Amino acid sequence: MIRSVLHVPALLGDAFYLLLHDKHTGRGHLAPRITRLAMGAAMLSELYCAGLAGYRPERGREGVVFLPERYPVMPDLVQHLALAEIETESQPPGAWMRLLGPLVIGPIAERLERDGRLEPLHVPRLELPLGFVLTRPRRWRPVTPLVGETPALYLGGQLDNGRALQMEELTLVGLTYACGLHRHVFPFSSKAVAEWVAQEALRLPPPLPELLRGLNQTVNQIVATGRH
Repeated sequence: MIRSVLHVPALLGDAFYLLLHDKHTGRGHLAPRITRLAMGAAMLSELYCAGLAGYRPERGREGVVFLPERYPVMPDLVQHLALAEIETESQPPGAWMRLLGPLVIGPIAERLERDGRLEPLHVPRLELPLGFVLTRPRRWRPVTPLVGETPALYLGGQLDNGRALQMEELTLVGLTYACGLHRHVFPFSSKAVAEWVAQEALRLPPPLPELLRGLNQTVNQIVATGRH
């Protein structure tokens, strides 16, 4: 089983989840608020790359996410959950980035668990008087550290060797830099690499460049607020 999962997950949200979480403990590298925001952006990017969601520019205001009349592929359970939410109202990508993260982060972990990449950790449960129960949210960790760091190793190798990146790979790298995760995932990458990623990300189809820019701006605001 371990041998079969030593490659980058096919789904963008799965790969980014592994990038966001420690390969040993499964804990997030970033603050929970930023983690949820980044996972929302990753889920939206996954839907775009799969052709399950589109972007409609609006004159004089921010464009909105829309769903196609027919899906090019059958959505899986996690994608269907996100699509059902998007179907309820018309919102710009930035709004869905904020809304989708808390909704899908657990289901994406469960999807990785079904794929044999994550294992659930024991959830302590303490029963208190008057019927109260003290517990914590569910958490997962990679089945082995190597499984957890496979996306980082692959993408880091592509960047270090100057190889061309496919659209989903460039989106993953763009997300990593946009939310500040590169300090954990690509700790030895140079400033020149970061500048190259920023320039290449501008060539992604809309609204991915705008989504990455919005993620970066929101994360910077969260970090700046936390310093005061």
